[in-house]
Amino acid sequence: MLSFKSMDSMVKAIEDGSVSGTEDIEYYRKIVWENEALFKLLRFLEKTNPCEQRYYLYKRVIIISYIMSWEFFKIGKKHCIRGRFRVIGLPVSLPNPGYLIANEDEETRSSIERIIKEAADSLKGITIVLNADKDISDGRLAPSNFVFYNRFQNFEEYLSALRSSYRRKIKNTLKRGRELRFIRLEKGRFTQEHYDLYLSVCNRTKMVFRILPFDFFRDWYGEIFEVRDGQNRLLAMIQLLDVEKDLYFLYVGFKEDHDEDRQTSGINNIDLYFNLLLFIIRYGIEKGYNRIVFGQTSEESKSKVGCVQELKYVYISSSNPLVRIFFRIFPRFYSFEPYSIVHNVFK
Repeated sequence: MLSFKSMDSMVKAIEDGSVSGTEDIEYYRKIVWENEALFKLLRFLEKTNPCEQRYYLYKRVIIISYIMSWEFFKIGKKHCIRGRFRVIGLPVSLPNPGYLIANEDEETRSSIERIIKEAADSLKGITIVLNADKDISDGRLAPSNFVFYNRFQNFEEYLSALRSSYRRKIKNTLKRGRELRFIRLEKGRFTQEHYDLYLSVCNRTKMVFRILPFDFFRDWYGEIFEVRDGQNRLLAMIQLLDVEKDLYFLYVGFKEDHDEDRQTSGINNIDLYFNLLLFIIRYGIEKGYNRIVFGQTSEESKSKVGCVQELKYVYISSSNPLVRIFFRIFPRFYSFEPYSIVHNVFK
């Protein structure tokens, strides 16, 4: 299994043909050609969110990985036990798996579970395969992904397709958010005030794998929208990205309900968040996206605006036999539950 410390070094080796296994080189080249937008993101993340990224070539699969540090136990207020492990996944809030296969390579796709497990088992320390599309570990689940499949010509057509109870609630939510203004930020206009909104959400979230640095947002090449109320007060921000013709919702920031500006703006966090989701749907419909990927949080809210749950899977390996025994004894230690409620949003 060949290892590379940067995306550029890996791509250069593929383009030059200086990787072993001449029969596989064309498959790697196809993967590079087919994932131009994703590779641009990965290069950007190396600069703005360095986390010991490593890329591997193995059996016609490109594997993306990074190091994560996680707090396992707290000891008092100031001390904790932390662990480091390698994640086969994307070092950003995208629900995509951390491995790529050429689009027409059905032979490799049919064996991907075995290939990825072999790759993870060969690495030192603890390795987590996150957001796999197929069950590679006896049904152990990562958080579910929620996707909006667009079949509408405009936003009004979307509203008309809703069942009456959902349409009434969504129209009332839009009415309460009628004074909200969504303003696209030009590159470099992201400020500390915007960043504080993102940090506010991180501080209120139970599970945050990694807090992105300010530079990640300031230098962002995709879309960031700020949200202001009728008195021009900043209430929220959302970050979007086009990846291979799909629209992705990455990060969000907004103030707490008890914040003074929030209390006088006339809209609570629930209505604000639903207005953010509905803006993304409207934006995606107007831009002609077939899929809007909303990610792996807030499952109830996203389901109620018409998203579909897609299961994601996880696999944990370790070069330490004691750790392997632990995960065999406690298989549900690292498995999430899917969202169990079905919302019949559309007619």
